[in-house]
Amino acid sequence: MANYRPISLLTSFSKTSEKVIFNRLHDHVNNYNILAQEQHGFRNNLSTEAATFNLLNNALNNKYMNFTFMVPCILKISCK
Repeated sequence: MANYRPISLLTSFSKTSEKVIFNRLHDHVNNYNILAQEQHGFRNNLSTEAATFNLLNNALNNKYMNFTFMVPCILKISCK
């Protein structure tokens, strides 16, 4: 264990400043609705399961008019 090095070499000041910048950026993006409603990637309370549910729900409720695209997507999801 003499050669042990921590994974993160950042100082506590840079970690703190990174957290502050992240929180401000996150708040700005949420307050001004910069991301699309369909963006489920790294948002609170929106998972990939919610994105899949929304896709299938909209497809089954005929909200997408391009059925030639939607049918293969639904088949690919259901065949997995």
